Amino acid sequence: MQTAANSCTATGSVTVTVANGLIVTNGPPIEICEGETVVINGQTVGEAGVYCDTIAMMGGCDSVYCVEVLLRAKLDTIFLDTAICLGASVEFEGEIYSDEGEYCVTLPGQNNCDSVRCLVLLVDDLGIKLTIDSTICPGDSVMFEGQFYAAEGEYCNTYSTPEGCDSLSCLNLSWHPLPPVQILGVDTVSNGDTLVLGLEPSGPFGSIFWYQNDSLLADCTGELFCETFPTDSLTTFLVQITDPVTGCPGSDTLQVIVIPNCNPEKVEVPNAFSPNNDDKNDVFDIVGPGAEATLNMRIWNRWGQKVYDGPGPWDGKQNGKEAPSDVYIYRIVVGCAVAVDAVEQEVKGDVTLLR
Repeated sequence: MQTAANSCTATGSVTVTVANGLIVTNGPPIEICEGETVVINGQTVGEAGVYCDTIAMMGGCDSVYCVEVLLRAKLDTIFLDTAICLGASVEFEGEIYSDEGEYCVTLPGQNNCDSVRCLVLLVDDLGIKLTIDSTICPGDSVMFEGQFYAAEGEYCNTYSTPEGCDSLSCLNLSWHPLPPVQILGVDTVSNGDTLVLGLEPSGPFGSIFWYQNDSLLADCTGELFCETFPTDSLTTFLVQITDPVTGCPGSDTLQVIVIPNCNPEKVEVPNAFSPNNDDKNDVFDIVGPGAEATLNMRIWNRWGQKVYDGPGPWDGKQNGKEAPSDVYIYRIVVGCAVAVDAVEQEVKGDVTLLR
Protein backbone atom coordinates (compact mmCIF):
# COMPACT_ATOMS: atom_id res chain seq x y z
CA MET A 1 0.00 0.00 0.00
CA GLN A 2 1.30 3.47 -0.94
CA THR A 3 0.21 6.89 0.27
CA ALA A 4 0.11 10.00 -1.99
CA ALA A 5 0.55 13.57 -0.84
CA ASN A 6 -3.18 14.10 -0.95
CA SER A 7 -3.54 11.34 1.69
CA CYS A 8 -5.10 9.01 -0.89
CA THR A 9 -4.00 5.36 -0.58
CA ALA A 10 -3.66 2.82 -3.32
CA THR A 11 -3.83 -0.95 -2.93
CA GLY A 12 -3.58 -3.78 -5.37
CA SER A 13 -1.84 -7.01 -6.25
CA VAL A 14 1.90 -7.38 -6.86
CA THR A 15 3.78 -9.48 -9.34
CA VAL A 16 6.95 -11.26 -8.17
CA THR A 17 9.53 -12.58 -10.62
CA VAL A 18 13.05 -13.96 -10.28
CA ALA A 19 15.65 -12.72 -12.73
CA ASN A 20 19.41 -13.23 -12.58
CA GLY A 21 19.22 -14.20 -8.97
CA LEU A 22 17.14 -11.09 -8.09
CA ILE A 23 13.66 -11.21 -6.78
CA VAL A 24 11.80 -8.48 -8.72
CA THR A 25 8.51 -7.35 -7.25
CA ASN A 26 6.23 -5.08 -9.29
CA GLY A 27 3.84 -3.24 -7.06
CA PRO A 28 0.49 -1.83 -8.18
CA PRO A 29 0.73 1.39 -10.25
CA ILE A 30 0.10 4.66 -8.51
CA GLU A 31 -1.90 7.47 -10.16
CA ILE A 32 -1.29 11.05 -9.15
CA CYS A 33 -2.48 14.37 -10.55
CA GLU A 34 -0.20 16.88 -12.17
CA GLY A 35 1.42 18.98 -9.53
CA GLU A 36 1.04 16.36 -6.83
CA THR A 37 3.75 14.09 -5.35
CA VAL A 38 3.92 10.62 -3.81
CA VAL A 39 6.45 9.02 -1.48
CA ILE A 40 7.76 5.66 -2.72
CA ASN A 41 10.23 3.80 -0.54
CA GLY A 42 11.20 7.08 1.11
CA GLN A 43 11.58 8.94 -2.17
CA THR A 44 9.28 11.82 -3.13
CA VAL A 45 8.16 11.41 -6.70
CA GLY A 46 6.16 13.84 -8.83
CA GLU A 47 6.83 12.59 -12.37
CA ALA A 48 5.56 9.58 -14.30
CA GLY A 49 7.86 6.54 -14.47
CA VAL A 50 8.91 3.30 -12.86
CA TYR A 51 10.69 3.63 -9.56
CA CYS A 52 12.63 0.66 -8.15
CA ASP A 53 14.41 0.03 -4.90
CA THR A 54 16.92 -2.75 -4.26
CA ILE A 55 16.63 -4.48 -0.97
CA ALA A 56 19.59 -6.58 0.22
CA MET A 57 18.46 -9.94 1.48
CA MET A 58 20.29 -12.48 3.65
CA GLY A 59 21.96 -15.27 1.72
CA GLY A 60 22.98 -12.90 -1.07
CA CYS A 61 19.68 -13.01 -2.84
CA ASP A 62 18.69 -9.37 -3.22
CA SER A 63 15.18 -8.28 -4.14
CA VAL A 64 13.98 -5.34 -6.17
CA TYR A 65 10.68 -3.62 -5.54
CA CYS A 66 9.34 -1.49 -8.43
CA VAL A 67 6.34 0.81 -8.68
CA GLU A 68 5.05 2.57 -11.79
CA VAL A 69 3.80 6.09 -11.24
CA LEU A 70 1.08 7.21 -13.65
CA LEU A 71 0.52 10.99 -14.06
CA ARG A 72 -3.03 12.14 -14.66
CA ALA A 73 -3.42 15.47 -16.37
CA LYS A 74 -5.00 18.16 -14.22
CA LEU A 75 -7.36 20.55 -15.97
CA ASP A 76 -6.08 24.11 -16.17
CA THR A 77 -7.85 26.96 -14.42
CA ILE A 78 -10.31 28.39 -16.93
CA PHE A 79 -10.97 32.13 -16.89
CA LEU A 80 -14.12 33.49 -18.45
CA ASP A 81 -13.99 37.22 -19.14
CA THR A 82 -17.45 38.79 -19.15
CA ALA A 83 -18.48 42.44 -19.34
CA ILE A 84 -21.91 43.72 -18.26
CA CYS A 85 -23.54 47.11 -17.99
CA LEU A 86 -23.96 48.80 -14.66
CA GLY A 87 -27.11 47.49 -13.01
CA ALA A 88 -27.12 44.23 -14.98
CA SER A 89 -26.17 40.77 -13.66
CA VAL A 90 -24.86 37.46 -14.95
CA GLU A 91 -25.29 33.84 -13.84
CA PHE A 92 -22.18 31.74 -13.29
CA GLU A 93 -22.23 28.19 -11.96
CA GLY A 94 -25.67 28.68 -10.41
CA GLU A 95 -24.92 32.02 -8.74
CA ILE A 96 -25.89 35.56 -9.75
CA TYR A 97 -23.16 38.23 -9.85
CA SER A 98 -23.47 41.96 -10.54
CA ASP A 99 -20.38 43.46 -8.88
CA GLU A 100 -17.06 43.68 -10.65
CA GLY A 101 -14.54 41.05 -9.53
CA GLU A 102 -13.15 37.51 -9.96
CA TYR A 103 -15.31 34.59 -8.91
CA CYS A 104 -13.90 31.00 -8.92
CA VAL A 105 -15.39 27.57 -8.30
CA THR A 106 -13.63 24.19 -8.01
CA LEU A 107 -15.07 21.34 -10.09
CA PRO A 108 -14.22 17.74 -9.11
CA GLY A 109 -12.62 15.74 -11.98
CA GLN A 110 -11.74 12.13 -12.67
CA ASN A 111 -9.14 10.47 -10.39
CA ASN A 112 -9.68 13.31 -7.88
CA CYS A 113 -7.99 15.80 -10.21
CA ASP A 114 -10.03 18.97 -9.68
CA SER A 115 -10.35 21.85 -12.13
CA VAL A 116 -11.05 25.53 -11.44
CA ARG A 117 -13.39 27.79 -13.41
CA CYS A 118 -13.21 31.52 -12.79
CA LEU A 119 -15.46 34.36 -13.88
CA VAL A 120 -13.69 37.66 -14.42
CA LEU A 121 -16.56 40.14 -14.31
CA LEU A 122 -16.14 43.65 -15.67
CA VAL A 123 -18.80 46.29 -15.11
CA ASP A 124 -19.17 49.11 -17.62
CA ASP A 125 -19.93 52.09 -15.40
CA LEU A 126 -20.82 54.26 -18.39
CA GLY A 127 -24.24 52.68 -18.44
CA ILE A 128 -25.61 54.86 -15.64
CA LYS A 129 -28.46 57.25 -15.03
CA LEU A 130 -27.40 60.73 -14.01
CA THR A 131 -30.25 62.83 -12.61
CA ILE A 132 -30.15 66.56 -12.01
CA ASP A 133 -32.85 67.92 -9.69
CA SER A 134 -33.99 71.44 -10.43
CA THR A 135 -36.78 73.50 -8.87
CA ILE A 136 -38.05 76.68 -10.49
CA CYS A 137 -40.91 79.12 -10.08
CA PRO A 138 -44.04 78.43 -12.14
CA GLY A 139 -43.75 80.40 -15.35
CA ASP A 140 -39.95 80.23 -15.41
CA SER A 141 -37.90 77.83 -17.51
CA VAL A 142 -34.52 76.11 -17.28
CA MET A 143 -32.10 75.03 -20.00
CA PHE A 144 -31.04 71.39 -20.00
CA GLU A 145 -28.73 70.06 -22.70
CA GLY A 146 -29.71 72.72 -25.20
CA GLN A 147 -33.45 72.73 -24.55
CA PHE A 148 -35.68 74.91 -22.38
CA TYR A 149 -38.15 73.21 -20.06
CA ALA A 150 -40.90 74.87 -18.02
CA ALA A 151 -43.39 72.14 -17.07
CA GLU A 152 -42.88 69.78 -14.16
CA GLY A 153 -41.63 66.30 -15.06
CA GLU A 154 -38.59 64.17 -15.87
CA TYR A 155 -36.72 64.79 -19.12
CA CYS A 156 -34.05 62.29 -20.21
CA ASN A 157 -31.54 61.96 -23.03
CA THR A 158 -30.01 58.58 -23.93
CA TYR A 159 -26.36 58.14 -24.82
CA SER A 160 -24.93 54.85 -26.15
CA THR A 161 -21.42 53.50 -25.53
CA PRO A 162 -19.44 51.17 -27.83
CA GLU A 163 -20.09 48.39 -25.33
CA GLY A 164 -23.81 48.79 -25.85
CA CYS A 165 -24.47 50.21 -22.42
CA ASP A 166 -26.88 53.12 -22.69
CA SER A 167 -26.60 55.92 -20.18
CA LEU A 168 -29.32 58.37 -19.27
CA SER A 169 -28.90 62.03 -18.48
CA CYS A 170 -32.10 63.22 -16.84
CA LEU A 171 -33.57 66.47 -15.54
CA ASN A 172 -36.08 66.13 -12.72
CA LEU A 173 -37.96 69.43 -12.86
CA SER A 174 -40.33 70.60 -10.15
CA TRP A 175 -41.98 73.86 -9.15
CA HIS A 176 -41.70 75.92 -6.02
CA PRO A 177 -45.14 76.56 -4.54
CA LEU A 178 -46.41 80.05 -5.20
CA PRO A 179 -46.46 82.15 -2.03
CA PRO A 180 -50.06 82.67 -0.85
CA VAL A 181 -51.33 86.23 -0.54
CA GLN A 182 -54.74 87.84 -0.18
CA ILE A 183 -55.83 91.48 -0.18
CA LEU A 184 -57.89 92.37 2.87
CA GLY A 185 -60.37 95.24 2.50
CA VAL A 186 -63.97 96.22 1.82
CA ASP A 187 -65.37 95.90 -1.69
CA THR A 188 -67.61 98.97 -1.56
CA VAL A 189 -66.79 102.56 -0.58
CA SER A 190 -68.35 105.94 -1.08
CA ASN A 191 -66.70 108.38 -3.42
CA GLY A 192 -64.10 110.40 -1.56
CA ASP A 193 -63.76 107.96 1.33
CA THR A 194 -60.34 106.63 2.33
CA LEU A 195 -59.74 102.94 1.59
CA VAL A 196 -57.21 100.97 3.65
CA LEU A 197 -56.03 97.64 2.24
CA GLY A 198 -53.94 95.00 4.00
CA LEU A 199 -52.35 91.61 3.28
CA GLU A 200 -52.89 88.10 4.56
CA PRO A 201 -50.55 86.55 5.54
CA SER A 202 -48.55 89.44 6.91
CA GLY A 203 -45.24 88.22 5.50
CA PRO A 204 -42.39 87.94 5.36
CA PHE A 205 -42.22 88.96 1.70
CA GLY A 206 -39.25 89.69 -0.50
CA SER A 207 -41.02 92.62 -2.17
CA ILE A 208 -44.48 94.24 -2.24
CA PHE A 209 -45.97 96.33 -5.06
CA TRP A 210 -49.48 97.80 -5.06
CA TYR A 211 -51.37 98.86 -8.21
CA GLN A 212 -54.62 100.76 -8.71
CA ASN A 213 -56.13 100.25 -12.17
CA ASP A 214 -52.67 99.24 -13.48
CA SER A 215 -51.03 102.35 -12.02
CA LEU A 216 -48.29 101.81 -9.45
CA LEU A 217 -49.07 103.20 -6.00
CA ALA A 218 -45.53 104.30 -5.23
CA ASP A 219 -46.34 105.37 -1.66
CA CYS A 220 -47.45 101.82 -0.87
CA THR A 221 -44.41 100.02 -2.28
CA GLY A 222 -42.96 97.63 0.29
CA GLU A 223 -45.84 98.27 2.70
CA LEU A 224 -48.15 95.68 4.23
CA PHE A 225 -50.95 98.26 4.33
CA CYS A 226 -51.97 100.65 1.57
CA GLU A 227 -54.12 103.75 2.05
CA THR A 228 -55.69 105.18 -1.10
CA PHE A 229 -58.67 107.09 -2.46
CA PRO A 230 -60.54 105.23 -5.23
CA THR A 231 -62.49 107.47 -7.57
CA ASP A 232 -63.55 105.30 -10.51
CA SER A 233 -66.93 103.61 -10.19
CA LEU A 234 -65.16 100.22 -10.39
CA THR A 235 -61.56 100.24 -9.20
CA THR A 236 -59.29 97.19 -9.43
CA PHE A 237 -56.44 96.81 -6.95
CA LEU A 238 -53.54 94.44 -7.58
CA VAL A 239 -50.76 93.41 -5.20
CA GLN A 240 -47.64 91.58 -6.33
CA ILE A 241 -45.26 90.00 -3.81
CA THR A 242 -42.24 87.70 -3.95
CA ASP A 243 -41.16 84.85 -1.68
CA PRO A 244 -38.08 85.91 0.35
CA VAL A 245 -36.42 82.49 -0.18
CA THR A 246 -37.38 81.27 -3.66
CA GLY A 247 -38.10 84.64 -5.25
CA CYS A 248 -41.31 83.23 -6.74
CA PRO A 249 -44.09 85.76 -7.29
CA GLY A 250 -47.58 85.76 -5.81
CA SER A 251 -50.46 88.09 -6.52
CA ASP A 252 -54.07 88.89 -5.70
CA THR A 253 -56.69 91.33 -6.94
CA LEU A 254 -59.63 93.10 -5.34
CA GLN A 255 -62.36 95.01 -7.13
CA VAL A 256 -63.91 97.87 -5.24
CA ILE A 257 -67.16 99.53 -6.19
CA VAL A 258 -67.08 103.27 -5.60
CA ILE A 259 -70.53 104.61 -4.80
CA PRO A 260 -70.75 108.15 -6.11
CA ASN A 261 -72.12 110.94 -3.98
CA CYS A 262 -75.69 111.89 -4.79
CA ASN A 263 -77.42 114.90 -3.29
CA PRO A 264 -80.53 115.88 -5.32
CA GLU A 265 -81.11 118.86 -3.06
CA LYS A 266 -77.80 120.36 -4.14
CA VAL A 267 -78.44 120.57 -7.87
CA GLU A 268 -78.43 123.86 -9.72
CA VAL A 269 -80.56 124.79 -12.72
CA PRO A 270 -79.31 127.31 -15.30
CA ASN A 271 -81.59 130.26 -16.08
CA ALA A 272 -80.76 130.41 -19.79
CA PHE A 273 -79.39 128.31 -22.67
CA SER A 274 -78.66 128.82 -26.36
CA PRO A 275 -79.25 125.80 -28.63
CA ASN A 276 -77.19 127.05 -31.58
CA ASN A 277 -74.92 124.00 -31.98
CA ASP A 278 -71.78 125.75 -30.78
CA ASP A 279 -71.23 123.09 -28.09
CA LYS A 280 -71.80 125.69 -25.42
CA ASN A 281 -75.02 125.62 -23.40
CA ASP A 282 -76.80 123.87 -26.29
CA VAL A 283 -79.18 121.96 -23.98
CA PHE A 284 -81.10 122.64 -20.82
CA ASP A 285 -80.42 120.34 -17.85
CA ILE A 286 -79.53 120.29 -14.19
CA VAL A 287 -75.97 120.69 -12.88
CA GLY A 288 -75.08 118.52 -9.86
CA PRO A 289 -71.96 117.91 -7.77
CA GLY A 290 -72.22 114.11 -7.92
CA ALA A 291 -74.38 111.37 -9.39
CA GLU A 292 -77.55 113.46 -9.49
CA ALA A 293 -79.77 112.81 -12.49
CA THR A 294 -82.94 114.16 -14.09
CA LEU A 295 -85.70 111.60 -13.67
CA ASN A 296 -88.37 113.70 -15.40
CA MET A 297 -88.47 117.13 -17.04
CA ARG A 298 -91.54 119.04 -18.21
CA ILE A 299 -91.41 122.37 -20.05
CA TRP A 300 -94.32 124.84 -20.80
CA ASN A 301 -94.38 128.03 -22.81
CA ARG A 302 -95.84 131.26 -21.52
CA TRP A 303 -99.33 130.25 -22.74
CA GLY A 304 -99.31 127.01 -20.74
CA GLN A 305 -98.65 124.73 -23.69
CA LYS A 306 -96.41 121.76 -22.85
CA VAL A 307 -93.45 121.79 -25.22
CA TYR A 308 -91.41 118.93 -23.66
CA ASP A 309 -91.99 115.96 -21.34
CA GLY A 310 -89.15 113.46 -20.91
CA PRO A 311 -85.97 112.44 -19.06
CA GLY A 312 -84.06 115.51 -20.27
CA PRO A 313 -82.05 117.28 -21.30
CA TRP A 314 -84.20 119.61 -23.46
CA ASP A 315 -82.66 120.60 -26.78
CA GLY A 316 -84.94 123.62 -27.31
CA LYS A 317 -87.30 121.93 -29.77
CA GLN A 318 -91.07 121.45 -29.78
CA ASN A 319 -92.41 118.54 -31.82
CA GLY A 320 -89.10 118.38 -33.68
CA LYS A 321 -89.08 122.08 -34.56
CA GLU A 322 -87.05 124.80 -32.98
CA ALA A 323 -88.92 126.60 -30.24
CA PRO A 324 -88.72 130.39 -30.41
CA SER A 325 -86.64 132.51 -28.09
CA ASP A 326 -88.71 133.11 -25.00
CA VAL A 327 -89.09 132.40 -21.31
CA TYR A 328 -90.27 128.88 -20.47
CA ILE A 329 -91.54 127.30 -17.28
CA TYR A 330 -90.05 124.04 -16.06
CA ARG A 331 -90.67 121.39 -13.40
CA ILE A 332 -87.90 118.80 -12.90
CA VAL A 333 -87.84 115.68 -10.70
CA VAL A 334 -84.24 115.05 -9.56
CA GLY A 335 -82.91 111.72 -8.26
CA CYS A 336 -79.72 109.63 -8.46
CA ALA A 337 -78.20 107.81 -11.41
CA VAL A 338 -77.25 104.88 -9.13
CA ALA A 339 -79.07 103.01 -6.41
CA VAL A 340 -78.15 104.96 -3.31
CA ASP A 341 -80.09 106.17 -0.36
CA ALA A 342 -81.30 109.63 -1.42
CA VAL A 343 -84.62 111.52 -1.48
CA GLU A 344 -85.94 112.67 -4.83
CA GLN A 345 -86.37 116.40 -5.19
CA GLU A 346 -88.61 118.50 -7.42
CA VAL A 347 -87.29 121.81 -8.65
CA LYS A 348 -89.24 124.38 -10.67
CA GLY A 349 -88.67 127.75 -12.18
CA ASP A 350 -88.23 129.47 -15.52
CA VAL A 351 -85.48 129.44 -18.14
CA THR A 352 -84.77 131.73 -21.06
CA LEU A 353 -84.18 130.22 -24.50
CA LEU A 354 -81.85 132.42 -26.54
CA ARG A 355 -81.22 132.08 -30.26
